[in-house]
Amino acid sequence: ALFYLIQFLEKCMTTEALWPMINPHLETIIKHVIFPCLSANEQSVELFEEDPEEYTRRYFDINKEGSTADVASADFIFVIGHKRFGEVNKILPLVNEVFTEFANKGDLATAYKEEGALRMLSTLSSFLAEEGSPVSNELENIFSHFVVPLLSNAKFPFLIARGLETVAIHQQEFKDMSILSKIFELVYVNFMSSEALPIQIEAADALKSLVVSNPS
Repeated sequence: ALFYLIQFLEKCMTTEALWPMINPHLETIIKHVIFPCLSANEQSVELFEEDPEEYTRRYFDINKEGSTADVASADFIFVIGHKRFGEVNKILPLVNEVFTEFANKGDLATAYKEEGALRMLSTLSSFLAEEGSPVSNELENIFSHFVVPLLSNAKFPFLIARGLETVAIHQQEFKDMSILSKIFELVYVNFMSSEALPIQIEAADALKSLVVSNPS
């Protein structure tokens, strides 16, 4: 039911006659409907640990069309970036708040939310890198301060996998070689040493993106 509700809200967002009705409530919808659907939970982490192949198929297969609330929520965020880019300012403060909270606390509750923030960031990645984006010049610092530490966070392996996916989706050239070097090193270590299938697969994707996007 939640899947169809979110699909309906997405349709409202892209229909000019309905947009004025949803616009005043967009921030509330993102924070209390969309974001919780994108966040990790006890069941998803249990699946990561007990059935990594199914976890990879369920949470990382971009070709899978599923009628789940998190798939609809990711589509909702993508449509904001594509059709209502001016509204990303209603998403970015939440992402920053969650990243900062996890950096300070680092407990399981904030780790669950960290997953949601990473999924929002990666879904918007291509739009945020474009000229005119409010954070186009800050993306490398965001990676340095918030994504890089995740890649060696053995306490929450599911966040390593999501951090690697975030790197893989960011298909822009890094200007700061020190940040690029650190990311490449951590991605390579995960690829070579991790025994977790989701981490292995996302590390391979991340290595490919880093090589292709940073040819020099």
